[in-house]
Formats: sequence, structure tokens, C-alpha cells
Amino acid sequence: MEVLDILLVEDDHYDARLVQSVVRRSGIEGSWTGLDNEPEFLAALAKPHDALITDFRLPSFNTLRALEILEERGIDLPASS
Repeated sequence: MEVLDILLVEDDHYDARLVQSVVRRSGIEGSWTGLDNEPEFLAALAKPHDALITDFRLPSFNTLRALEILEERGIDLPASS
């Protein structure tokens, strides 16, 4: 089974585990990079990822900003919030 490298932007550890569980139950194995702020997101983009899952709104970061950054950098990444 292929393992997808998934970037997860989430500030609640319970929600992060729930997302991972739902993805796993759907038959997808993930190698997860978890983070919860823009500087960590920017650093994580130094390597390629297969997908992005984000909490829509975090205290200092949000999905729209994450998508804006991807667009600015020309990164085409499947995303879900």
C-alpha cells in the first residue's frame, strides 16, 4: 500500500488524531507532518507533500492563507479543510 505524505495543519491534538483515523479508515495510509502556524507551514514546504488537510481557522493562521502561500509558490497540492 502506498503511503501518502500528508501535511496536517491543526492546533487541537484530538482533532488531528480524529482526522488521521478517518483517513486511515478510508484505506489511505499517511505519513503525517503536523503543524499549527504559518512559520511551521512555510518550513514544511521545503519538501514535497502529497496532500494538505487544514483546520479552517486557527488562532494565527487559516486555510485561505495556506492556499494563498501555495499559489504564490506555484505548488499544486490537493487540499481539504
